[in-house]
Order: sequence, then C-alpha cells, then structure tokens
Amino acid sequence: MPSVRALRLKVPSWLETEGNGQRLLRPLMDDARLKMEYYRSQMKYLESKYKTTFSRFQKRVNSTMRKENTEEWDDYIEWEAMTAARDEWRRKYKDLLACLK
Repeated sequence: MPSVRALRLKVPSWLETEGNGQRLLRPLMDDARLKMEYYRSQMKYLESKYKTTFSRFQKRVNSTMRKENTEEWDDYIEWEAMTAARDEWRRKYKDLLACLK
C-alpha cells in the first residue's frame, strides 16, 4: 500500500462536483503513464537490437566483463537506468490510482 496523506486544497466551486479527485489526479496519472511508455519504448529498442531481455543481457554483460565491449556496456548502463525509471513511474502511477479508491 502506498504512503498516502490527506491533502486539503482550495479549489474553485465549479470543481466541487463528483469525481473531482479523478479530475485533479488524471493529468498526473497521464504524465506517469506517458513516462512509463517512453521508457518502455526505449527498452524495446534495446530488446530488438540485442534480441534478448534486460535480465539475460545483464547476465551476458556481467559474464563477459573481461572482454570489454564499450557499446554493450554503455547500452547496459542506459538499459538499467531505463528499467529503474520505468519501474519508478509504474510505482507512482499505482500510488495515484490507489488514491482514487
């Protein structure tokens, strides 16, 4: 369960209709979803380039550290960062979704 706090906001009277929580959170959720999709698309490019998943690529790079391949190492670092960023935005999206329940 995400850490959720109640937040008191002053809003215009026209916003005081049913579903205002969704109205306020929807842009944040859309932003989180777009960021997840962006990182996922970048990861798909690398999956296609190396014809493997990140976890398999990670094992391959770690097992061949002696035969350093700078391009693979650079891609590994980027892929790892993209995976972490995607996971972070997925968590944020789920936290926002939980606020609507």
